[in-house]
Amino acid sequence: MKRRIHSLPITVGSAALCLLLANAHAAFAQAPVVLSAAVNRSANRISIGGQNLQPTSGSPAVTLDGVPLVVVSFNTANINADLPTALGSGTFLLVVDNGSGSDQFQVTTPIAGPQGPAGPRGPAGAVGPAGTQGSAGPAGPAGPAGSAGPAGPQGPPGTALSLPFSGSVAAANATAFSVTNTAGTGMVVVGVGGIGANMFGGVVGAAGQAGVGALGGGGSGVTTGGPAFVGIGGIGSERGGDGIDVTGGVATSTINPSGSGVGATGGAATGDQEAGDGVTAIGGTGDISGNGIHASGGETASGCTICFAGAGGTFFGGLGTQAVGGGDGVDATAEGTFGVGIHASSVNAEAGLFEGPVTINGNLSKSGGSFKIDHPLDPSNKYLYHSFVESPDMKNVYDGTIVTDGGGHATIVLPDWFEALNSDFRYQLTVIGQFAHAIVATEVHNNAFAIRTDKPNVKVSWQVTGIRQDAWANAHRIPVEVEKAKADQGHYLHPELFDHAGEPGIIELHHPRPLRRPQR
Repeated sequence: MKRRIHSLPITVGSAALCLLLANAHAAFAQAPVVLSAAVNRSANRISIGGQNLQPTSGSPAVTLDGVPLVVVSFNTANINADLPTALGSGTFLLVVDNGSGSDQFQVTTPIAGPQGPAGPRGPAGAVGPAGTQGSAGPAGPAGPAGSAGPAGPQGPPGTALSLPFSGSVAAANATAFSVTNTAGTGMVVVGVGGIGANMFGGVVGAAGQAGVGALGGGGSGVTTGGPAFVGIGGIGSERGGDGIDVTGGVATSTINPSGSGVGATGGAATGDQEAGDGVTAIGGTGDISGNGIHASGGETASGCTICFAGAGGTFFGGLGTQAVGGGDGVDATAEGTFGVGIHASSVNAEAGLFEGPVTINGNLSKSGGSFKIDHPLDPSNKYLYHSFVESPDMKNVYDGTIVTDGGGHATIVLPDWFEALNSDFRYQLTVIGQFAHAIVATEVHNNAFAIRTDKPNVKVSWQVTGIRQDAWANAHRIPVEVEKAKADQGHYLHPELFDHAGEPGIIELHHPRPLRRPQR
């Protein structure tokens, strides 16, 4: 720091000069004098040395280029203060003020030089003791198999199985019994159970025995018992073989049905466990996946007398006990975007027939609708149809007749739930038997509305409609106009009505009719 010294020509007496010097010394004795300033980059701190640095009271004020510094410690000869965090290299003006005066000092912070080269590597330390031996590594891959040895001599001919035959073998994860028919056209195993008479078993009055009996594997510790029988169809160039082909036995009696192709009973359960299904079927995977069950009703025989073809499937729900309800005849659940719980189609007959009440817990979409009853005037020969009344709204219709009193007034009282169910009311009034005027005097309020005629004692036919506003209706409003899905655009529900006869409809596109497999 450069200090300025001012020289002033003064002429005074000796006594005045002594007084002047004494007063000057008293005035500047407390002014700070900065003699040094050292910057510590690692601590980001500056140490200031000098004289009279400590003020009479409080802390000294220190600034660096006008930026106040935080004083950490101080005394009359030394001040320690924190530097700004972002302080770079250069020359800065340091000012120290102790309250009685201030002093300045030029501070230069050096530019950090590049890092010096690494020193030489020290000598290696002594080798530590050996660690514990690690575990053995995995075994290497097996070598290539050796060449096959020469065929052994022909063994002696086997002995024929003596019947009845029963045997056991310990063959873990292997086949206990395997038979192959190398002729390619014959069967491998044929089992014939006991043949009975009068549709009963091997002896009169008893049931016949099974042609093949199989018991799935099980035992202590087995989590899932093995299947009693597993069948895999053969590979064919045109069609693969069925996993299992079964045919019910023919009844010789005319009053009893023939046997079923498959009789299946689910396993019983104890306690709260779920009993087993009679049949579980999963369709094959593919671009067009297979059905879990493909069933075709039997065709009528040539020359039949009653001539009823068999149903593709007949289902009966299980009987309930005590207060528990019976089982459903059919439970169907759809999965996927376009799947439906039940899809039924028919070319020449009705796709569905329900005998009894039907509950639909959701919206019903249809192309048309009507009721169909025996004709009231000719019930044995004709039907009578009436179409449904359609509306873009969920509209309810209420009507009736009433006679106004002597003053031409009448009040129509509606059910107590009317306003809770309906809103947006519409009215119609028609007078009966005479010419008169009728108006709605008071609209629906507190489940009633009032009418008035210009004449007394007039019979009036009234009608009021309302739009449903219950919770379900509010959450499931029926859209009036809807864009078809991209995949459905260009197609029709009924293509034959729009000059596109022969094209599949939208329903058939999403649910193609299954092909009927030929009966064996």
